[in-house]
Amino acid sequence: MDNLDNKRKSVIAIGTFDGVHLGHRYLIREAEAYRSDPAYQRGLSHEGLSLMAVTFDRHPASVTRPGLEPLHLTDLEQKIDFLLRTGVDGVCVIRFDKQKSQLPARDFIVEFLVKQLNAAAVFVGDNFRFGYQAAGDTQLLSQVAGEMGFYFKSVPLLVDKKLRTAISSTAIRTLVASGNIQEANRLLGHSHAVAANLLACGDDEVLFSVSHKAALPASGTYFGRLRAIKHQVNLGQWETSGIDSDYVCIQRPNDVEELCSFEDVIIGLRDEKTPEGDVMKTSQIHMTSEDLPFGGDLDFADSTTERLDFINAVVQILELSGIGKKDIDFLKSMVSAGTSGEDVHYFIELQSQPGEIA
Repeated sequence: MDNLDNKRKSVIAIGTFDGVHLGHRYLIREAEAYRSDPAYQRGLSHEGLSLMAVTFDRHPASVTRPGLEPLHLTDLEQKIDFLLRTGVDGVCVIRFDKQKSQLPARDFIVEFLVKQLNAAAVFVGDNFRFGYQAAGDTQLLSQVAGEMGFYFKSVPLLVDKKLRTAISSTAIRTLVASGNIQEANRLLGHSHAVAANLLACGDDEVLFSVSHKAALPASGTYFGRLRAIKHQVNLGQWETSGIDSDYVCIQRPNDVEELCSFEDVIIGLRDEKTPEGDVMKTSQIHMTSEDLPFGGDLDFADSTTERLDFINAVVQILELSGIGKKDIDFLKSMVSAGTSGEDVHYFIELQSQPGEIA
């Protein structure tokens, strides 16, 4: 993580970016085209403009309408990783809380986009809303851009010709919920992946739990892939941003080491109703063998967004036929350690239901 050079002008693409789907990537390409076109740069060199994706550490609706927010396609770490892979120079993550939800829309533009991120240009999707009671829209952004002297463009939503609908996180969540994983992945531009915590490992199956806030299809079996990686994006402490503890800026991805990757595994999804045990609203979530339908003392940590809530968790079983003994031993070593590993992250990618592909 590096500090932003506050004197450097930024071209900003801003949004919730849940899923970082094809529509989001189209928006970022529009911002990149501006950054790369000398005609728009008003005397600034290409090197003088940072291309930044600006997003939020949680869905704003989780603060403005708690309990009614949509299920997420990507957790925060995944979203940062996907955004960095689009080629942006950095990702700015705004910590969204009740105070910010009450910030007037104009103040949000001036304080964050202009004063702190030094916007030379701002790009949003046509449907972007922001500020107190979502009063801010593209019309207000255009007005303030004229007053403050930065370029603004509202980018039309990308339409999928096959489905004849705008590519949106909402549309993709609907496809996932209906079990149409292949179409959801097509609109995402990548496999729908869910962050998971390793719970138990046998000779022919591995048990994971994931947040019930994640977008998942109905219980059943699916083709997929399990990945275990090390050194996923680390947000660190908010105060290390060097500018304002209300946000952090990650300017390049951490080194990622793939520890193991299981291709074409069969993933079984089921709802596992766990009793409301000792789940604390702090950075640590503790569960014991009395809390879950399998043995072992567990200690899960999520110090940033309380991403994993294991009440009424979805449990995922992977049938690992054909997986090597070395891979099984690796997973068992993680279980025996009592956690999934301090810097080991597991992602389960869904591809399709068995029978949908030959």
